[in-house]
Parts: sequence; C-alpha cells; structure tokens
Amino acid sequence: MRMAKLALCFLLLSAPPAAAMTWQEANKASVAKMNEGNLKEAFDLAWTAAELYEQSPTYKATSHERLLLNAVDIFLQTERPRETPSMVRKSIAALGRHVSDDDATMVSLYTQLAAAFQRIGDFPAARDARDRVIALNAKNYGEDSLGLVQALLDQARYLKQIQDIVVTRKYLNRASEIVAKLEPGNAVRLMVDYEQALLTLETERYGDAEPLFLSLAERAEPNRSVNAIGSILRPTYGMLAFIAHKRGDQVREDQMVEATRGLPVEAGVANPLFQELPRIPGGSELALAGYALIEYKVSTADGKVKEIRILEKSGNPQYASLASDAVREWRFQPSAPVGDEGELITHKQPFRYQYQNDKPELGTRLKRSN
Repeated sequence: MRMAKLALCFLLLSAPPAAAMTWQEANKASVAKMNEGNLKEAFDLAWTAAELYEQSPTYKATSHERLLLNAVDIFLQTERPRETPSMVRKSIAALGRHVSDDDATMVSLYTQLAAAFQRIGDFPAARDARDRVIALNAKNYGEDSLGLVQALLDQARYLKQIQDIVVTRKYLNRASEIVAKLEPGNAVRLMVDYEQALLTLETERYGDAEPLFLSLAERAEPNRSVNAIGSILRPTYGMLAFIAHKRGDQVREDQMVEATRGLPVEAGVANPLFQELPRIPGGSELALAGYALIEYKVSTADGKVKEIRILEKSGNPQYASLASDAVREWRFQPSAPVGDEGELITHKQPFRYQYQNDKPELGTRLKRSN
C-alpha cells in the first residue's frame, strides 16, 4: 500500500505542467479583466503579455512598445500617481533591453514619463523628460519635423506654468524657426503663432498681442471650415474679444465674439472664448481663500452669461461673490443662428483659490491652488 502511494506521488510530481500562457492569451485575458472592471489583474496580465512577447521569435520593438504602453494606460487608471513614474521607467528599461535609448520607439514612453512626473508635481523631472522627448524627435525625425514642433510646444506650454517668460519663449522661438518655411495659413504654423501671441498677451502687452492675433485671424479665415483651422480661429477671436473687454470696448468685444459664430461646435456645449479669474479690489489687504461652486447659464444667442447661482461656498465670505462677479463677464461662442433667441446651457464651475501675491495676473490676484 505504501509503495502504491509513493508511486502515485511520483507520478503527480513528474506530470508535465499545463501549457504556459502565450503573450496573446495574456493580452486577451487582460482585456477581459478590463471589461470586468478589475484593473489590478488587467494590469498584471498586460505586463505579463509584454514580458512574454520579449521571448517571441518574431519580436518587433514597435509591437513591444504598444504592449508596454497598453500596460501603462491601464496602470494610470488604477489611480496610483506616486508609483507611476517608477512603472514607466520600468517600461523604458524593458524596451531598452532590445533597442537603444535613442530609438524612436522610446518617444511615447518618455512622453508618458513626463506626464507622470507632472502629475505628482516633480517639475524638474517632468521638464527633463520633456527635453528628452524633444531630443528623440530631433534625432529620429529631423530638426524640421512636425513631431519636434509638437514636442517644443508641449514643453513651452508646460514651462509657462512654472518658469519665466524668457525660458518659455526660447522653446517657442525654436518652433517658430521650424514652421517659418510653411505656408502662412498652414495649421501647424498658425498653432505656433497662436502660442507666441498668447504668451505676449499673458504678459499684459495688449498692444503688442493684438496685431499678432489679427494676423492669425486674417490667415485662418479662408479655411475656417477646416476643423484644425477652426480650433485655432475660435481662441484667436476669443483673445481679441478679451483685449477689447479689458479696454472697455463693448462694441469691439461683441464683434469679435460674433466672428466665432458658425465655427464647428458640439451641440449642447458652450465653448468658452475667455474666462477671467476673480479680481480682488485694489488696495485690499484682506486674506482670501476659499471654495465656491457656481452654476451659470450661457445664452447660445450671444455667448453671454445670463443667470448665476452660488451653489456652495466656504472660507472667506467675500470669495463666492468675487467668483460670481468674474463668471458674469465670461464670454462663449454663440452657436444659434443670427436673430434666433437661442437657448440657455447650464454649467457648473468649482473655484478653489487663495490670495498669495500682490501683482494681478490677467486682472486677478487669486491664483489656482489645484
């Protein structure tokens, strides 16, 4: 009897293992877990698929990159921002076992790394990662590539939030040099020129910014029906309306708002043209901090805010009133036909600000705290 048990034990130990999962099966199982809402297992299986693919006899770096990016995308949905940079670095290392760190397949992963650092507030690391994306685009696609232009714009937009104007302008100027050879009405050139004009406006040099925006509008108008052009034309007219608003020129403001009518717009959505933050009365020494939830209704006939309600408020009692006053001046793209009374579209906007500096920025002393 004892020998029989030993024999059975030996047979169990020596039985061949079940067939190993392939990368295709792991990938398919990951999709199934995603559909179930089980993100943790979906990520584990997606990462397993990427690891198994490394052993594939038909290995291609581009396919490996897609599998790694899929795993990163799932990980992002698990809402573990502090762990995300390490996870993306792990993906870069995995791809780096097969290609050089200068390979074109690294672009997307370094782009994700920059976003991961930005999300947790590690600004120097985010800037370095974006510079890496710029270098990779230049090396792999050329010094005059559109990919490089987009990378430069992304860095400029990011740096504008954390650095001085000189640093931001350096990246924009490099992008401008690349697109200067394109036709004046080319969408990419218009996009770069818009960022240059916007940076000038944000330094409150309205007189210098206005002709830049006017030039943009003139060059974009012939192709306003093209979505890529219309998406630039809308904010261009919006900034011209804002300049008129700051000058107290209501007639000019309305003209610029009216110029956006007819541009593509999603039904039931009020596209903002300009939205200025709350202002503190001049000479106020009062510390302001707080929260307000504002409900407002926008008319599709003229893009003006018609009704405002304060739904929630906390902190300094004056804060909600200042936020409400700011919303009242916002302008949106009119989407109803000319002469039509239109409809009111309801929106809700939370405000979280704190009084923290003496010099207004675009008319405000309140800066966003999150």
